[in-house]
This record gives sequence, C-alpha cells and structure tokens, in this order.
Amino acid sequence: MQGPIAQALMLTAVGNAYLQGKDVSGFWPNAAVFMFSKSCDFRELKGDDDREIAPDPVAWFATLRGARGLRLHYAPRPREEGQSLPVTEHQMVGFVGGGPAWLIKEVHERASVLWQGFDRLGDRSDPDRKIWLNTYLRIVETVPQALSAPSLEEVSADLDAVLADIEDLARRMRFSPFDEIFAAARASLRDPAPQVGGFLEDFARYAGASEMQQRVLAAASLAWVFGGMGSWNDIAPSDEFSADYERLSARLFETLKACVCAVANASYR
Repeated sequence: MQGPIAQALMLTAVGNAYLQGKDVSGFWPNAAVFMFSKSCDFRELKGDDDREIAPDPVAWFATLRGARGLRLHYAPRPREEGQSLPVTEHQMVGFVGGGPAWLIKEVHERASVLWQGFDRLGDRSDPDRKIWLNTYLRIVETVPQALSAPSLEEVSADLDAVLADIEDLARRMRFSPFDEIFAAARASLRDPAPQVGGFLEDFARYAGASEMQQRVLAAASLAWVFGGMGSWNDIAPSDEFSADYERLSARLFETLKACVCAVANASYR
C-alpha cells in the first residue's frame, strides 16, 4: 500500500481515537507512516492567503473538538490538460500523484469539511531520509451527507472472493510469488491474530483497532500488489489470460479501496 494512502487511513482512524478520548501521544512523529516525513502540516488556501491551521497531526486533532468524527473517502482524480494516457487508476497508483484522490471528511452536525493530502519532495540528502513534506489542505466545506458504506463484514467477503479468483489466475499464469501473496492475504482474513508490523502495529496501538479491522487491513496490505517495476502492474499476460488479468486486477483494486475506507471508517462513532 502506498504511503500516502496508509497515512490518510491512519490520520482518520487515530483522529477518531483522539476525539473519543484515547491518548495518541507519540503518533506524530513516531508512527511508521511518517518514517520519511520531515513535516506534516494542515493548511487553508484562500486566494493568495496561505494560513496554517495546525503544524502537525496531533495539533490538528486538537482543532477538531466539536466534530462528530472523521471519515475516509476516495474519488477519481481529475486529469490535467495533456494527461490523456489510457491507463487505469490501479496502473497509476504507484506513481506520485497517481491513483484516486483520498479525502478525509471532518464531520460536523451542520457541515462537513474535506481535507486532501499533497506531498512535496524536500531535501533528498536528509541524513534521516525524511525527504517528504506532507501537507493536508482544507479544500471545501459541504453539507452533511448520509452515505451508505459497506461494512467490514461485506468488504471482507468481497475481498475473500476476489482473492480466490485472482490467486487461481496467478497459478494458471505461473506467476509466482503472486499466487502465494494472494493466498497469504486470504488466510489473513481468517487469522484471529494477524501478524502486524510497521503501520499495522501502529494501527492497533494508536487507533485501538478491533480484531476485525486488523484482519481486513492485514489482508488488504498483503494483497496490495499495485506499484511500479516488479509489481502486479508490471505483468504482460499472454493473450490467453489478458482479459481475465485486466478484469480481476480492476476488481481487486476496487475491493481494496473499499477495504481501506471500511477499516478507517469503522473507527467513526
């Protein structure tokens, strides 16, 4: 899973934990999703006015008092002029600025605010390898919306089904280790104690995640095979398997997006 997606997920879930009274001390700057982040601020742009709302995530959480909570959504990213390559979201998600836009919704009784993250490259030679400058912009205020969203149980069942199909395809294509990866992801959905590490460990620690959230996130993280060179996207299937490869790749990516949001939004009360 790409860093900006994991970061948006964690900000949503840990922000909800904060609003529910949980101690999230150390989340910034110690969480794994900030391993390469020099800064992570929250700002508002109005014309030429650039206003800092909070210098870091925990300070931002403190500005949310009175909010009902945070929810995570994704939306197609509009293409700029000249960006006309006929490629799908899952083919572009491994590149900076590629894939869907991930939006954090700050929910209030009478209005909601959408935040979107943007990354800038800082000092490439930083001795601690903290080369990224993360900024979340307050992009729009909107009226409250009653959105139906799939539950953890629903996305778990959907993920289980598509993993079974795409694992079978990988075995027929003889594309190891992807068949083992999909099998391991499917097994994680049933593991009462899924293996955690990195940001998965932080998710349990800071967000107080349930066992079901941890299982779905562990499986989704394993099954997230979309990236650059050497990833599932880099495969060139033969004509025999091309149609199934395209269909199941798109289906897996859609399911994984739904899993990310369902895991994050299960923290919303």
